[in-house]
Amino acid sequence: MYTAIVFDPETEQRLQELMVFFPYPHSVGWVLYGHHVTICMGTNSKKKFPFGEKVEIKVVGLGHTLATDIPEKKRKGIDDMEAKVAFAALVELPEGKFIKNDSPHITLGVNWHAGGKPVHSNYAQWYSGNHQLNAKEMGFNPFTVTGTVEVCGA
Repeated sequence: MYTAIVFDPETEQRLQELMVFFPYPHSVGWVLYGHHVTICMGTNSKKKFPFGEKVEIKVVGLGHTLATDIPEKKRKGIDDMEAKVAFAALVELPEGKFIKNDSPHITLGVNWHAGGKPVHSNYAQWYSGNHQLNAKEMGFNPFTVTGTVEVCGA
């Protein structure tokens, strides 16, 4: 069970469409997401995110996780160390809102075929500045989405 900012199906579809910015094959074995931003595990968000609250967040960047970005003890089921196992969108939360994760993000896609899991997006390398790919050079422009604070997986 976890608490998250959950998006409606139209927003989820819009977020999934960001997969076009990743210049790697992502059809076979990939599952698309774009469902939420995790606030915390369990149901206690310390009242910083009241249940049912509408939260506007800005999608500001993109990133991917390679198998080698994941700590070795958390790579169970991944055999190909060159594999890209997750794609994600980096987000900015409203002023005064914080979560435990240092890089609030939305998991966009996971390569289940290569052993990827949604949790692997926590290790994403973000495209910005001097990184191998600059999201803006790829044609990505930041945008805002709104979700609702909910308890998931109950």
